Amino acid sequence: MPRGRERPRSRSVAARAGAGPAAEPLVEWGSGWYLRGDMNVSDYKLDPLMRLPGVVDGGGKRRTGFGGDLGMGYQFNDTFRADATIGLGAAVKQKLSTSYGCINTSTGIHNLCTETATTTISRYPMLANAYIDLGAVGGLRPYVGAGAGVALIREKWDRKAKFEDGSPMQYSNAPAIYGLSPNTGSKTRTNFAFALMGGVAYDLADGVTLDIGYRYLDMGQVKVPNAGSNVGGKLREHQARIGLRYRID
Repeated sequence: MPRGRERPRSRSVAARAGAGPAAEPLVEWGSGWYLRGDMNVSDYKLDPLMRLPGVVDGGGKRRTGFGGDLGMGYQFNDTFRADATIGLGAAVKQKLSTSYGCINTSTGIHNLCTETATTTISRYPMLANAYIDLGAVGGLRPYVGAGAGVALIREKWDRKAKFEDGSPMQYSNAPAIYGLSPNTGSKTRTNFAFALMGGVAYDLADGVTLDIGYRYLDMGQVKVPNAGSNVGGKLREHQARIGLRYRID
């Protein structure tokens, strides 16, 4: 009998025989990036940075300021996330004023002179932050965190005096006890900065998270020249913060 055609071997059987165990799906890097924006109300106390005769306090009282931050971060898993932020706080301004008797040496007339000293501090903290999420409680996710980086500090100061009629006073006209020279200038310094945070997060929608918390922010020391020496104070803030995190992928 003529031999019939051989039936081809099933490729599917061979493929199944050579196939290894099914590969596990890869975890894709890049599935946790987010943007964030925050606003804050800060409570701070900064000692007077300039001195005037007879004036004890020009900035040592507790004050309230406002500011905000923008940043970008990554959620590594359900427990750990990190971000980098840059902040801007409303300028911290101190103003001192005092009056005393003086003589205009040009006219020989006794005057009442008024002296003012103004200091303005602007600060821009730039921090790398890490957070530990502590689990969910009824949709709320409490967390703690810490950050470190630098703060750019812009210092401006202006000290001047005037006679009773408003004309500028030459400091040589003042009594010896008040014989300080006019003092105007500015300087930018870079300080080490660190922060401690705690708060709670809540998902408003898919990829949108409300973040409410507290931050302690230490931006180091500020100094301005004053009567031949530098007068400094610590720039520390207690902040109440509210913001949003938006997942971008």
